[in-house]
Amino acid sequence: SIQGAQVALALLPLLKKELVVDTVYIDGAKANIVKYNDGTTNFDDLLSKDDEESQEIKFDIDGVKVSDSALTYSDEGTGTQYALSKFNLTTGHLALAEPIDLAADFSINANKPAVAANVKVKGSFLADPENKHFAAKNLDAAINGDLLGGKDVSISASGDIDAKPETREFLVDSLKL
Repeated sequence: SIQGAQVALALLPLLKKELVVDTVYIDGAKANIVKYNDGTTNFDDLLSKDDEESQEIKFDIDGVKVSDSALTYSDEGTGTQYALSKFNLTTGHLALAEPIDLAADFSINANKPAVAANVKVKGSFLADPENKHFAAKNLDAAINGDLLGGKDVSISASGDIDAKPETREFLVDSLKL
């Protein structure tokens, strides 16, 4: 379910297999994912059964703003349950193989392992799987709550990480944990 959404899409670039979108706004989205004992999920019927490889579409999104949203995941086979709530996300410009400014905060609850914590993450992130390059610049992350078997645990991380796993290049600068 969703309380509200707003998307402005440029139509002419679609003819060239390009997706150009203004800022996407989503408020109050709620999703419940269930994995049944037989391995199927409650969303299998929404997935394409087409074995044809889809063509890559270039996309350019001005930003994404998600507020007061939630996601739950239940695995009936293992009894595992995860829940994200009070999820807020703000991004800057989104495009393939470009860094993304991102800020997110949410609460997480899980039963295996037992977790009840609040999370805040901010920074500029790059995920370029084609060139196998991943980076986090100006990372500022904090987790506070019950986790790792402890009560009122507080973990924070800040700094820069740049990784190119295929060439075994890992740069870590001013990382504090």
